[in-house]
Amino acid sequence: MCETSSPARRVGASVKRVPNTVFAGSYGALGSATMTRAYAASVSAAPLMLPGGVRATILVRGDQTEGSLTVMSDCAPAGWCLPPHRHAGENETIHVTKGRLWMVIDGERRVLAPGDTAHVPAGVLHEGGTEGDGPVERLIVFSPGGMERLFEQLAETTDPEEAFRLATAFGWTF
Repeated sequence: MCETSSPARRVGASVKRVPNTVFAGSYGALGSATMTRAYAASVSAAPLMLPGGVRATILVRGDQTEGSLTVMSDCAPAGWCLPPHRHAGENETIHVTKGRLWMVIDGERRVLAPGDTAHVPAGVLHEGGTEGDGPVERLIVFSPGGMERLFEQLAETTDPEEAFRLATAFGWTF
């Protein structure tokens, strides 16, 4: 079970504490789409087993938010890491709920602990991995939505070359 923390911190040029916020009603532009109705979901999808031993669950699909965003949770095992890469058109926001995650975003290294949040704008080089001997649990938001399709396809392969091909087909560069 994931633990929650009240304040979150944003990784970037400055570190800022912000209170937890619940949004409801009509939303403005997020990414390239506009969400005009509220959405509530119950998770019924089975977890995806991804390369590197990561277990991921798609919580909200892009098509459920009119393309505005995708929300996922995952658990990465100790020793896991993702090499430097960029997403061509998606922002990625990562909130750590358990464990520790190291990240390098645009050349700046940080270690995120439970309650910390990092935002990676589209096109920015970043990498990350588990810090220490335990797993890390994260909540991840991609905007605009649709990135869940990549992870669904990655769950169907164990071939590193195929995983690389899929990621590049979805606009990732390494």
